Amino acid sequence: MRIQSLASLIVIASATSFTVGCSTANTDTAGTENQNDYELVSMKIDQDVYNATGGKSAVVSVETPAEQEQPKQEITHIEDVVYFEFDSKELTAEAEQKLEKLANEAKKSENENIVVVLKGFADATGPEEYNQELSKERAQNVKAFLESNGVEAREYNVVALGESNPVADNDTKQGRAQNRRVVLVIEPTESVASF
Repeated sequence: MRIQSLASLIVIASATSFTVGCSTANTDTAGTENQNDYELVSMKIDQDVYNATGGKSAVVSVETPAEQEQPKQEITHIEDVVYFEFDSKELTAEAEQKLEKLANEAKKSENENIVVVLKGFADATGPEEYNQELSKERAQNVKAFLESNGVEAREYNVVALGESNPVADNDTKQGRAQNRRVVLVIEPTESVASF
């Protein structure tokens, strides 16, 4: 006894027609594959899929073509902060997740028309010169992460501010944690003069 089974069905939607690809295999009761056929059938949207597949029942899924790009959006202003562990320039898992979301948002825009400003900070623990360099390395790591995630800005401005401009008390553990940060600002090119 021979059983005809539908191995795969692919439907790609376009503005005026469906293209249906059916891959069928004839198998006997032992499950041995004897023959593979592949047929492509083009039909108008309003035609019945059942008839197009030669009377075989099928599950049809429709996908939007990947080539169809969404129109680019204008970025008006994106600003966020990522935090770092004590004495570390490495991005935390939380910082990477946040930056990934920001990168995806920035990629929806015309990247060549944006400027990314990265302001690195440190807490007041240790020598001031060391913290100045650490804040620079933190900002540079954020830049490298954004670039590796497809943010191709017209310009990246990396600013190392060290211990200056704390947002919290450096005498407490919680305050120092808030001061170990990189402030990230993404703006259209014409808006950057305000920084």
